[in-house]
Amino acid sequence: MLDFVKRSGTMLIVSGVISIIFGLMAIFWPVSTIFALIMLWGIYAVVDAILALVTAFQPAGRRARGWLIALGIVGLIAGFFVILRPIFSAIAFAWIMGMWLIIRGIVSLISAFGPVTNGSRWMIGISGVLFIIAGIVFIANPGGAALGFAVMLGVLALAWGVFQLIGGIRIRREAKQAADA
Repeated sequence: MLDFVKRSGTMLIVSGVISIIFGLMAIFWPVSTIFALIMLWGIYAVVDAILALVTAFQPAGRRARGWLIALGIVGLIAGFFVILRPIFSAIAFAWIMGMWLIIRGIVSLISAFGPVTNGSRWMIGISGVLFIIAGIVFIANPGGAALGFAVMLGVLALAWGVFQLIGGIRIRREAKQAADA
């Protein structure tokens, strides 16, 4: 059992260090981070589309054949577009994210002033206003928004890595103390 705990602690330490490295890279090189994420998504979309098309022509895929073919065609178009036009794709991502943020903010405001609220109305209202402001910023400055997204992702990865690293060190220390006792 103690061996398992030590291995778990080691895995947390390794995972934490990798997360910290990724976080620092995303913070210091946000353009490269966005480019890499977009390219990975493009490759994923192409592979997913190919699998959808293959599934469409399998005997088990007959009932959903039309949907699978549509998914495959749209996936191929989207994937290749993203791979061939990564900068435009980052801007499009920021616009879509901005629209989503605005819609999310409107829904929060409606919820804040609606008849049933599970929390504090003013907190929900403030979150709605902040969502709308963030959405406007994303749409008004999509390039900056995409870079900001990469930096935010880096900060989250860095924080997550620090927590994993601390947790792994503590687990290993406690396992060592238990083994010594």
